[in-house]
Amino acid sequence: MAGIIAAETNNGLGIAGINPRAKVQHIRILGSCGGTTSDEIAAIRWAAGLPIPTDLLAGNTAPPINPTPAKVINLSLGGESPCSDAEQTAINAAVNAGSIIVVAAGNSNLDLDLRDYAPANCNNVITVAGTEVNGNRLVNTSNYGSKVEIAAPGRAIKSTMNDGTTTPTSSWSYKLKTGTSMAAPIVAGVVSLMLSHQPTLTFIDVRHILQTTASPFPAGSECSSNPSNTFYCGDGIVNAASAVQALPGYTARGALVDLTPNRVLDTRDGTGGVPREKVGNFSGTAADLRFRILGSGSIPNLGVAAVSMNVTATQTSAPDEGGYVTVYPCATGLPEASNINFTNGQIVPNAVIVPVGNGEICFHVYGSAHLVVDVYGWLPFGAGFTTVSPNRVLDTRTGTGGVPVSRIGNFTGTAADLPFTILGAGSIPASDVAAVSLNVTVADTDAPDEGGYATIYPCAVGRPNVSNLNFTNRQIVANAVIVPVDVDGRICAHVYGSAHLIIDVNGWFSVGAGFTAVDPSRVMDTRDGTGGVSVVRVGNFTGTAADLSFTIVGTDGIPSTGVSAVSLNVTAAETSAPPVGGYVTVYPCALGRPNVSNLNFRDRQIVANTVIVPVDDFGRVCLHVYGTAHLIIDVNGWFPGADPTLLNQT
Repeated sequence: MAGIIAAETNNGLGIAGINPRAKVQHIRILGSCGGTTSDEIAAIRWAAGLPIPTDLLAGNTAPPINPTPAKVINLSLGGESPCSDAEQTAINAAVNAGSIIVVAAGNSNLDLDLRDYAPANCNNVITVAGTEVNGNRLVNTSNYGSKVEIAAPGRAIKSTMNDGTTTPTSSWSYKLKTGTSMAAPIVAGVVSLMLSHQPTLTFIDVRHILQTTASPFPAGSECSSNPSNTFYCGDGIVNAASAVQALPGYTARGALVDLTPNRVLDTRDGTGGVPREKVGNFSGTAADLRFRILGSGSIPNLGVAAVSMNVTATQTSAPDEGGYVTVYPCATGLPEASNINFTNGQIVPNAVIVPVGNGEICFHVYGSAHLVVDVYGWLPFGAGFTTVSPNRVLDTRTGTGGVPVSRIGNFTGTAADLPFTILGAGSIPASDVAAVSLNVTVADTDAPDEGGYATIYPCAVGRPNVSNLNFTNRQIVANAVIVPVDVDGRICAHVYGSAHLIIDVNGWFSVGAGFTAVDPSRVMDTRDGTGGVSVVRVGNFTGTAADLSFTIVGTDGIPSTGVSAVSLNVTAAETSAPPVGGYVTVYPCALGRPNVSNLNFRDRQIVANTVIVPVDDFGRVCLHVYGTAHLIIDVNGWFPGADPTLLNQT
């Protein structure tokens, strides 16, 4: 039952629970020989934070009062007997104390209006019938009648299972089970989602919302929502999305909850409680750095599917073939993917969207480097962005993805672009995808004197006048890219110069989600005044020059209102840097400049990075440069305003 309610997600294992951030208390009522009503009463009272009467203790010492009373109590049990006065009194006390009790209707094929079956026929509980995959009543199984409030799937429900017979063992597995005992925890999980948003909901509130938002039984189902019919199975089949969206004060979140950028980890000075030492070694066998991202830097402890951050490798040392950094959810294991590539003595940043799994993210370094992490936002569960464990879907060095084993591009920019069908690749669905989140790397590069670049774009719309990565000769350069897919599910890669191309995928945005992808376009360039800015480099060597303010809303594809954050590719060109190096920080102007950076550069470089940045109340972003550089902004999408109220998960 616990797995159905709250199994972890984004770990590549087994199943996903209805509310994976729910806190679960296990209270044993039944043993191998069953149990008694007094056991059930004691369990209900203790779960609700109430004392257990002496007559139920059988001479045993009373346990301490439960310090964390359950907001939802699931009872996947029952038997053919009336609801006793003592049982009803315990249920009433628990409900009055604030608990919502969900019970299985039972699997005896009984009409609960004619036959006794407790606790399903008690008052003040939400009784759940079970349905087949097609929405019919569980064949010759599920109880029915006017005592039933709602139905939920009960056929072949997979959940976690421990193989112990008397006590838990270390042997865990997943098994399929059928019955109303599986349907009840589905409803209990939905109730916990509702209470996550509205913790003050009462039993009456919850029952009403569940019943009025339920999906109707399909045509031909034996189950009916008409109490006059024989097989009454409640008001319909539970609908989690509709129940949550019907809550008072509910506002749909955007795909991104943006934050004021802030530094959460720095191995140079121990920020974040990490060791003050470089990570990695030249054999790739050093222990990966583990860091609990949930609860750090305004990231909540609950309700987070992924985080958006900027990761920088600095003071790097690399073997001859180069070093790299991989950021991944610790629970899934190290993937064959990379986020940052470096050589000796570099400062290399990259934007990273990483699933949080069990709340810890890991950093693997091949070579050695200090690591700096700045967070920009987080993506909630169910808000339109689906994370996947990072995985490689294309590599022209090896032919991964069915592409030719050859470098792309030429020095005139006239070589054929590389099309690739991204839908259906690497855990990306074959349909209903608006945009994909990628890490794109160029390797074995050759560039003309002015430098080379790569552009990733939806094939059908034609190549835009933008770039995602910039390179010179013999480099390995990576950058995060959020790109729309075209109507055929494709993206195209254009290279000016020549390079091998590697694409790792880490997530996707669904159609109609809280992220609106736009065809990439250039909205600002200080080299030629695009966007109405001055034709002059930004910054100075003391960091005291005026920051560049730019109104991003209302530019190509970005609405003038309703925007909370934008997805950009920011490039610094014609750079000059002090001996310690230069950097660029992009931030919402009205909030003041944070102690973070988005790009790092040396003299005479062209450096690009993806930046997901909130806009201020006037629709502006500001750019600060330590050193001097021309700045170019290409826009590829935007996030709508998000509900700022954080989830209070139960």
